[in-house]
Amino acid sequence: NIISISFRESILLPKIRLIKRKPCYMKDFRYQRIVEKRWQKQYSWLPASIFGKTYFPLEASDQFKSYGKGRRIGIWTLPHMVLTSSMAVRKSRLIRVGGFNECFTSSWYEDTFVGAKLIANGAKVIPLNSITAWHIIRNKKNMDSKKIAAIKKNRKLYYSLLNGKIKLENQRDFFHHMKSYDKVTKEIFKDSS
Repeated sequence: NIISISFRESILLPKIRLIKRKPCYMKDFRYQRIVEKRWQKQYSWLPASIFGKTYFPLEASDQFKSYGKGRRIGIWTLPHMVLTSSMAVRKSRLIRVGGFNECFTSSWYEDTFVGAKLIANGAKVIPLNSITAWHIIRNKKNMDSKKIAAIKKNRKLYYSLLNGKIKLENQRDFFHHMKSYDKVTKEIFKDSS
């Protein structure tokens, strides 16, 4: 009952032909990432003291071993470490938790929610540092306003689902399982909507 995840290094599409090296897992946000001060408005329920600092989720969690149980490193919890573009999990486990929720209409947070459901049902997240891929970015600009709006919508949906405000299609209500997985989680997420 494991989720194995690999890492990725982002690169602009035109530059991919110029690279003469393999991607490096230390370029992945799960290895090292600054939590920008400008993100504070998006994560208003989190303490101001976490913004403007650099975090090392992989190292700070001892390869994700001490990450669960409601623990947050920067803005990230253990489900945030699960990106479906770089994960492997048994098909039967994914089916058992109801797969992807179709309420997520664009990328971002749909895989985090799948990870949260798997973790709540006992899956352990195992990082595979030796496997890294390129994450190709097609546009030099950060994101257009439609993409930013979609991300905000998905973030709100994710936390609403965690708080049990939206009924899940699958009767295995995620938050019920998360409460039994860890009592601390309810405290962490209670103000997250």
